[in-house]
Amino acid sequence: MHIELSLKQVALTILPLIFLLGCASSWLDIKYDNQGNVITLDTESNFESIRYFIDRDIESELVESAPSAGCKDWNTFWSRRLTNLTNNAENPERYSNYVIETRRYYQLPEIVYVPDASCI
Repeated sequence: MHIELSLKQVALTILPLIFLLGCASSWLDIKYDNQGNVITLDTESNFESIRYFIDRDIESELVESAPSAGCKDWNTFWSRRLTNLTNNAENPERYSNYVIETRRYYQLPEIVYVPDASCI
């Protein structure tokens, strides 16, 4: 069986993984905190980039696709995403609120936060 993937399909698969792994420093505006952790700056370009991936994941949830990153369900996926955003963003409320408000707009279930949610 031969599968052909377009550059766009490959990018849409790989870029969210890069962001989730904290390696997004080459295409996001970042700074380092006192412990050397990467913090995403609160810029419009960062918000647009991260919002793109959030929207894409919400679209996947709406069509009942399995969550990415090996998460067992969407609640675990969003708990993990919110933890990453909270720990790695200069203005985490902006991103968290966007996730929550957009999911509510599409009438998706409320997130029951799971501390230390892990996937795979």
